[in-house]
Amino acid sequence: TMRETDDAVMQKCRIYVDSFEGASAEGGDVVQAIDSGAIAKSDIVGDLFGLTRGQVKGRESDTECTVFKSVGHSLEDFVAAVAVVKAVEK
Repeated sequence: TMRETDDAVMQKCRIYVDSFEGASAEGGDVVQAIDSGAIAKSDIVGDLFGLTRGQVKGRESDTECTVFKSVGHSLEDFVAAVAVVKAVEK
């Protein structure tokens, strides 16, 4: 799996994912950081579902470091398609 962020960043930042299942299985940044022992699955603060519903706190300050790992979720594709349709209808 591909990786774009090193262990030091993953340890320093609050981690959010598009889906727990996808990021834990396919997200190189998350998978490799867990495999190296830099982080644990429990260090993932929340997912996109929880963030959009206010069930999980997002960024708490302008200086806070956050990582959002997206491996591709069908909901994201759906939302993008709806946005395109709405833009075309205008």
